[in-house]
Amino acid sequence: TFEFVDLAPGTWKVQTDLVGYYPARDAEVVKPDEVAEVTYYIEKGAYNPYEVVVVAEKVIKEVNRRTLTRADLRVPGTLGDPVAVVENLPGVARTQGGQIIVRGSGPQSTGVFIDGIEVPLIYHFGGLKSVIPADVVDTVDFYPGNYGSYYGRFTGGVFDAHIRRLDGEQLHGSLDISLLDTSLFLQIPVTKEFSVAVGGRRSYIDALIPIFVPDDADVNITSLPVYYDYQVLANWRPSEAHEVRALFLGSDDSFKALFDNPSDFDSQIQATSFSFATSFQRGILEYRYAPSTTFRNQLKLALGKDNADFSLGDQFYFRLGVLGLQIRENADWTVTPWATVTAGVDAILQWADVNVLAPAPPVEGQVGGNDDLNETIYSAVNNAFFGVVAPYVEAKVDLFDERLSLVPGLRMDYWSEVKSEHFTFDPRVVARFKLADHWVVKGGVGLVHEAPQPNQLNEDFGNPDLGVQRAVQYSVGGEWLPTDFIKVDLTFFYKDLQRLVSSTNAVNEDGTPLRLDNNGTGTVYGLELFAEHKFNDNFRGWLSYTLSRATRVDSGQTQERLFDFDQTHILTLAVVGRLGDGWEAGATFRLV
Repeated sequence: TFEFVDLAPGTWKVQTDLVGYYPARDAEVVKPDEVAEVTYYIEKGAYNPYEVVVVAEKVIKEVNRRTLTRADLRVPGTLGDPVAVVENLPGVARTQGGQIIVRGSGPQSTGVFIDGIEVPLIYHFGGLKSVIPADVVDTVDFYPGNYGSYYGRFTGGVFDAHIRRLDGEQLHGSLDISLLDTSLFLQIPVTKEFSVAVGGRRSYIDALIPIFVPDDADVNITSLPVYYDYQVLANWRPSEAHEVRALFLGSDDSFKALFDNPSDFDSQIQATSFSFATSFQRGILEYRYAPSTTFRNQLKLALGKDNADFSLGDQFYFRLGVLGLQIRENADWTVTPWATVTAGVDAILQWADVNVLAPAPPVEGQVGGNDDLNETIYSAVNNAFFGVVAPYVEAKVDLFDERLSLVPGLRMDYWSEVKSEHFTFDPRVVARFKLADHWVVKGGVGLVHEAPQPNQLNEDFGNPDLGVQRAVQYSVGGEWLPTDFIKVDLTFFYKDLQRLVSSTNAVNEDGTPLRLDNNGTGTVYGLELFAEHKFNDNFRGWLSYTLSRATRVDSGQTQERLFDFDQTHILTLAVVGRLGDGWEAGATFRLV
């Protein structure tokens, strides 16, 4: 900070020339009897290898929580995609369709959240790009298992992208141009207390495909693949105790094609057209109240709409429309310097319209559904209600001069759509013990539940009397921190899967097929190694390795089989180096 006094009215040239920064020159107009206040933003000319950046870490309540910052999201080989970076972490496998597999659970068993609000999709077109660009994201939390009571409804892992808090003083913008799309982000400070930001992205695959598809191809693409997403953010903080945030976001994918000879693909296909469209929108309003350092309350309301439309002419189609409301109330209270209590409610209310004409879909373990494409089932459900309400409580207790941390928790879920079991209880506990200055041992055990998929509860396609699936998650491990910027983490995990939805040849008392039951079981076990070198001496990198084995026993069977998406070995190496003048270079290597 500097100032000049008693300057004569007129235009004055201002030059800053600080060591380690590029020189900045500007001209300022001084008017009579006025004070001019100006803020200059200057660019670094080089990065000091001994520069220290202090980051306050979150309180650790889980056995494993990988938190990625905005700097981490720039790992080469991921195109700056927040989800692609998560795929480089231990415990994560990926299917060819872009779905995320966490510790041997199906892709539908991993929850995807944006600021704690559940969203149906994380990728455009099943894997091209995630629906939230990196410019909008502040941090990403990934939990491969044994997560806290704040989360539920999933027996796999949890992915939660936290939206950045806007700077009330700086105008900021970015333009990202890639081979697939272009995105724009602009942050505008209105006042010191209020800021807004807008972002958007659109693909141009529709301009590239005609270059590679010949004119005489059997497929006539009438509506080329297009995806886009948008984000609108607003931040208002009138005082230290109060903060209001609003976020509006949406995603849309669409594609349509005509077939000249559909039988060339499959002799049973008669339709001459195919169309695909998915979209979702969310409006999120958040209010934070923190009157003191010992109490903080957070209330979130989210209203959203999801749409999906897949059709193969008039032969098969699936049309889904969902209107949803999610409410999150969470309070943290520091009772004593060594004890903190967290309590809240997580509720989702949904109303759905579904129209389906298709063969029976497959369940895990089946290569496909009904092989006879002519045996279609029609089902129509209008204004169907689904609701889950989950109160939860969790405590963190530090003992023995904070060497031992215990985090017990309990979550109760009410499932409106599960007729046979409306209530489930999830007790969980995590412990961390600091053996020495550089060594930590940790472990956890917890029960988690997951409802069957909606089509599995449908009376036309599945079994409306199915119960809730569950898993008991165990993990134990240790951390070694030889320096402030090096960390080695080794975790062993075991997961006991119970009451899995499985296909069955059994029949009901009236002779009708049961189709599905809850007699499937499974086990997942393995280890995760994560060695991380945080930015120091202009270098950042990590090594992650996962050894995993996931098996299932289907209903009525005694023989174990491998999980459909089992990947035994996953090795990832990522390195980033700062070259100076704002340039970075790096590489990512992945072996599966």
